[in-house]
Parts: sequence; C-alpha cells; structure tokens
Amino acid sequence: MAEVYRDLETIVEAILDQCRVLVSRREHVLISIDGVGGSGKSALAASLASALGARVVSLDEYLDPHLGTYLPNLRYADIEGALRNAETSKMPFVIVEGLCVLSVLSRLGREPDITVYIRRVGDDGEWMDQFYYSEDNDLEEVLASLSHIEARHPETPGIADGDRELVRYHIETKPISAARIVYDRRFESPANEASA
Repeated sequence: MAEVYRDLETIVEAILDQCRVLVSRREHVLISIDGVGGSGKSALAASLASALGARVVSLDEYLDPHLGTYLPNLRYADIEGALRNAETSKMPFVIVEGLCVLSVLSRLGREPDITVYIRRVGDDGEWMDQFYYSEDNDLEEVLASLSHIEARHPETPGIADGDRELVRYHIETKPISAARIVYDRRFESPANEASA
C-alpha cells in the first residue's frame, strides 16, 4: 500500500528517508517519478535532485516529438546511456521522470527502488484525472469515450493516439498501485493562479 502525501516538503522528506536507508545497502538508488502530463513530475524531480545531489533523466529529452505516441518514439538506447552515465558518476541517486516510466524501465530491464506517482487533485481533494486514468476503469469503455469526444468535436485536433496510450498504460500497468509513494499535488488552474 502506497503512502500518500499532499505537500512538497513532506514528500521530499519521506523520499529522503527512504533513500538514506537504501543507499546504506546498495551503490545506486533508482527513483522513478510517474504521472500524467502537467502533474509536476519535473518539479518534484528538481526538488529531489537538489536535496539529494541526484542526477535526473527526463524521458521527454529522449522523445522524437510530434509522432503521435510516446513509448514507440523514445530513444531507448540513449536513455540507457544516460542511466549508465549517471550510475558511473559519484552520485548514488538517479531519478527518472516521465510518462509511462515503469514501461520504459521495464523495457530496459530495470526496476526502480522507489516509485512515486503524482496525481493532480482539485480544491476538493479529488483526483482530477480519474475519469480516464483510474486503474479500475474498463479500457474499452474509456477508449470509446475518447472516440465519442473526437466525433462530437471534429473542429478540434482530437484526442491524440498518445492519450489513448496513456489510458492503456494506466489500466494495464497500474502505476499507482505499483507506487511506493503517491503525491496528491493540488492543481492550480492558470485562472486561479492569475487571480491569487
């Protein structure tokens, strides 16, 4: 069962505590940070890197963009090279952050020591993305819903194949259930931030 945190300072301290225990037993500690786009993966990775003196491998840096999907368009050999470079440095902590991070690490034959999933939550504390990304959803129903939205709004670019891929990842891989730590990050919409 995952530990759930709601503020940045507390989650960073919890991860630091786990890292201190793990680094006493092994040479390198691999931390994965997962979540949907805009959930705060990069911000949490930067905070942790600063606190730990860790190297960050951001999956988006290894993506050939604008091809519609994520996993098939990552440069896996380059990601593996970045992980090896990080491990040969004197820094014992390596953070990998990005979409579908568990699938990426699995494809590379790696397993994270600490898994973090970030959920965007609203003012009411509810997970904002659960309609599409809850692991309990029926995959075919969600995909049909996405197709229905596309059909109702032909004037918009539509739901990209990447969105379908992310739905499939959540329902099939279950990254929230796999997470040791869940960060329920309060999401500020741009309108709320401007009025604050």
